[in-house]
Amino acid sequence: MSRTPWGEGVRSLLDARGLTQLQLARISGLDPATIGHVVRGGHCSTETLQKIAHALEVEMGDLFAAASEQAGFLERRDRVVLAVLRELSEEVATAVAVATERRRKRPIVPARPDRPLPFEGT
Repeated sequence: MSRTPWGEGVRSLLDARGLTQLQLARISGLDPATIGHVVRGGHCSTETLQKIAHALEVEMGDLFAAASEQAGFLERRDRVVLAVLRELSEEVATAVAVATERRRKRPIVPARPDRPLPFEGT
């Protein structure tokens, strides 16, 4: 996970365009290690961000907007998942209790002494 908003933004824009970091490096004229550093959340100069934005054909501010849109989507998704889990938690707890009780009530089948084990008889 990137530690900077532009790192998330660049990652999001790369994914949206189906580009790799190496392709972005070639288009922007930056070193591939620099692109990797930025995507991982490393700090960089304004000039580097401008080159990346130009290569992605977006305004520099879009690097930050893409990150906040992605964060907003993830936040909404997490809220929905949490709501579903809250509703299901009682049903899941009941199902686990029933399954556990069934296992406890199952008779234990003793091993058949007349049948050799797979590793015996060699």
